[in-house]
Amino acid sequence: MSPALYPAKIPQKQKKTGKLYPAESNVFELANARKMYELNSNKADIYYAYHTIYSFIKEPFTTHHPESVFNTARFLMQKMQFSEPPPGVFKSFVLWAMAEQATKLGCFKVARRALDELASLKLAPSWQDKVDLACIRIRGKPLSDKDEMLSGEDVFTGVRSFINFEVLPIVEFELAPGIAREEAQALISKFSSAGASNQRGPSGRHGGNESNTRSGNMLTFDDEDDDQTIGRHMGSDDPLADFNQKLLSATSDNLPKADRNLLSLLSADQVVVQHSGYHGVADRYFRVMMEDTMVVVCRACGRMFAEEDLEIEYLKKPHCVFCRSTEADDILWACNTMG
Repeated sequence: MSPALYPAKIPQKQKKTGKLYPAESNVFELANARKMYELNSNKADIYYAYHTIYSFIKEPFTTHHPESVFNTARFLMQKMQFSEPPPGVFKSFVLWAMAEQATKLGCFKVARRALDELASLKLAPSWQDKVDLACIRIRGKPLSDKDEMLSGEDVFTGVRSFINFEVLPIVEFELAPGIAREEAQALISKFSSAGASNQRGPSGRHGGNESNTRSGNMLTFDDEDDDQTIGRHMGSDDPLADFNQKLLSATSDNLPKADRNLLSLLSADQVVVQHSGYHGVADRYFRVMMEDTMVVVCRACGRMFAEEDLEIEYLKKPHCVFCRSTEADDILWACNTMG
């Protein structure tokens, strides 16, 4: 055997540093590492969600609610919109699950689009007849959707809870140039909501928050309707209200930037930080737009969940439902989302 085929010395196993590549890696290596991380992370999301769809199609009985299957299918179609499905993932399964559940939930417009796309695919003979029949039946339904089933998708960032894949009421923003992660955490942590919490009466309702505006004093309560909560103080001279308005109208390629003054006005329970855990992949910052919705982040995988849903799953099995991490400190509950 040629000695050139085998190294003279087997390199020692690299010490775990918690970084995708060591700090001495060059720019090109880091860029390639970041690309591979995003690619594999996206595949992990797809395979995790596809398990729900596969179970719905293949198993005779399912424990998943129609809303959960519908939301999961929409999540997968969004993920596969501009790329081919990874090996083992059948787009026809996703489209059929979406169409069937959309019909049950009264989202006939979504069901029609799914069936039209499904009919354009090359299907197995056992599928062709039932797809053709479903296409005929959906033509007898009104071309409309239930707004409550699709609400939030066009308003919020589109980040979904990784339990039932409902859209979380959070909107992404960026830190202004020159603000490091540690400084941002310190600024946000400065704000304390303890005073407001002490005003809460036995029924859970605040005594009210009074603020001065150009038009006079404004008294607001925590349990207002969602639309009022999101648009609180809209049009006033409150910098936080102006920031909220920018968040709701921003696009993914032009995120609003929070300066030091804005960060100091935000409390820790109003901000969710998605830590990547890898060198070269920046943290992502989100503003919670509904006060009655608590968002939980797993420090190990960075996936987000609605706190109420995760509590139920965590009581069944005490680990992250996505990455299966059993470390108690990895789950950043809503009171500690800053990590």
